[in-house]
Amino acid sequence: YTGDLGSMDEDGYVYFAQRIKRMIITNGYNVYPSQIENALDSCPEVAYSCVIGVKDPRRIQKIKAFIVPAHGVTPDETTKQAILERLRLHVAAYALPREIEFRESLPRTLVGKVAYRALEEEEAQKRAEEEARRRAAEEAARQQQQQQQQGSGDGSSTTVDPGTVPDNSASQAPASSSGFIWPVPCSRRITGRYGESRSNHLHAGIDIDGYANDGQ
Repeated sequence: YTGDLGSMDEDGYVYFAQRIKRMIITNGYNVYPSQIENALDSCPEVAYSCVIGVKDPRRIQKIKAFIVPAHGVTPDETTKQAILERLRLHVAAYALPREIEFRESLPRTLVGKVAYRALEEEEAQKRAEEEARRRAAEEAARQQQQQQQQGSGDGSSTTVDPGTVPDNSASQAPASSSGFIWPVPCSRRITGRYGESRSNHLHAGIDIDGYANDGQ
């Protein structure tokens, strides 16, 4: 088994068709590039062509055709649509090229065949570079967004209206589980047991010297 596809006529002559490894899987269908190339080469606008499969997130692979236009043919969108119209007569819809790229020439092997592997490697490298640029752009945009958020956060301030702040100087603080009553701040001056005047905190119900506090 060589992995080649071909046919044999009634006289026993074998005709080579293509390598089976060139099969393209797109949307679950098996597509053989040589079939599309034969249809392309039959178009009067095409000198010769090469069809490859490129990675696609939806179709697994999508079909791309490289075309060298015939002499005197302008490689523009009108020519591309004319080629696709002819292809629809001979190729199933799922096997139509999703991309067409015109070139002045295509790489060839030592025996003169179109080097499709060189085109596959070139396309893979190009798409890898595009993916790298896309990721770099997304990362740059993410970092810029973070910097903007940090900048807006650093420059922001909260203004508190003094009138909205409750006065807790005369309120009683809740007792803890141990029964201790936390002191409540007070700006009034109180007199201790020995008559000294000092500023301190009032305990709820008990002053700092242990005497009952009547709130005076």
